[in-house]
Amino acid sequence: MKSNFMNINLNIVKNNVLGFISKKNIFQVSILFILVNLITLSSYEINTFNELLNLSFYGVPKISELPIEFLKWSAIQFFILYIILKLFYTEVYEKLHMTLLRVSDKKTFINSLLVSMFCICILYYLIGFLVLISFNLKLLFTTINSIYLFKIFLLCILFSYTFSLIGILMFFFIKNENLVFTLIFFFTIISTSIEGNINKYLLISQGMLIKHISYNFNYVFSITLILVFLVITFYGIKSLFMGRDIY
Repeated sequence: MKSNFMNINLNIVKNNVLGFISKKNIFQVSILFILVNLITLSSYEINTFNELLNLSFYGVPKISELPIEFLKWSAIQFFILYIILKLFYTEVYEKLHMTLLRVSDKKTFINSLLVSMFCICILYYLIGFLVLISFNLKLLFTTINSIYLFKIFLLCILFSYTFSLIGILMFFFIKNENLVFTLIFFFTIISTSIEGNINKYLLISQGMLIKHISYNFNYVFSITLILVFLVITFYGIKSLFMGRDIY
């Protein structure tokens, strides 16, 4: 089944999303967010669910401060990066010939794959947020700002999707998953270590909620900047895929 919007093959999207919704993946993502919840609750005195959400995705003001927060934030981001890179490698380097026999053109394939990844990011955080809610029902029924919850949910999805697409963009040139991981982790450390107002314009800063406070920028600014990075990266991947013989 093919949608006319952006030349998307819905069967590819469905199969990739269903591939993510396995007992193993749901269990692993749930365990990750259970650990995030335990670390957050043990590190701070939390009175509202909004505080819990904020501190769950807090990040660090500098790499030398709050190392446990940096590890917690990195675990969330690098696990979804691993899932997305694994999907990209499987679909592009193992299944591409077979898939192209069904969809007939590369443009439909790459559009469908990129949409699949966005859907997976949504499900990833949906599972994560449901875990946080399930383990904190008392906080949920005290004070919750649904608009704030939605802002963080949207910010997390867009940031992780863009973060993962940058990994894919690098994969076109490096073609080594471990090296891509290492380089992105290195750049994350460097970006987190940078001080000054330039932080406001760094991609990493948009995904660390502490940076919003430290450098005084709001969610609208952050989401807008992420979307700029996203559009550039999205079309960069499409151009590279369409223009090079990568298989």
